[in-house]
Amino acid sequence: MRACMNTGNGFIPDRSEATRLTPVVALVSVLTCGFIKISDSGKATTSCISAGDGMGARASRRTYGGLGIMHPQSIAEKDSTVAIVPAIQSGMRWRVEHVQPLDGFRLRVRFVDGLEGVVDMSRRVVSPNAGVFAALADPVVFAQVFVEYGAVTWPGEIDLAPDAMYAEIKQCGEWRL
Repeated sequence: MRACMNTGNGFIPDRSEATRLTPVVALVSVLTCGFIKISDSGKATTSCISAGDGMGARASRRTYGGLGIMHPQSIAEKDSTVAIVPAIQSGMRWRVEHVQPLDGFRLRVRFVDGLEGVVDMSRRVVSPNAGVFAALADPVVFAQVFVEYGAVTWPGEIDLAPDAMYAEIKQCGEWRL
């Protein structure tokens, strides 16, 4: 008898001898017994293996009393993560919560901590040094103000620094640019 090789899917002959088998015979043999023997003449025979037959032997299906029955364990606890993890609060008091355009190129702002005040941009938007704020000299554009990510913003990516605004309004009640 020639040796068979273990491919992990059962014992099959090496390729040169497998070509002599029809695919159906080889498949049925492997599925029913798991072991194919090939004689020197090239004839394939199958033999079923049992526990203890050596390398590749099937494991015994007995537990020999070593394993017990696994019972389900009910460990129903109240979800207590709310008590452990405090609510997320923004540590940035200077984030703007609400903005309202007023006449005369002014804004009323309210911050997340409740602080309110006025931003006066009347001199800045008409100044020769207005820079990007020159676009806000049109009252229609100025009125398009909104809050984005805690900052006072206009279309065209024009915004004001909320931290500087907060500090000045907290100290004076108004921020003049």
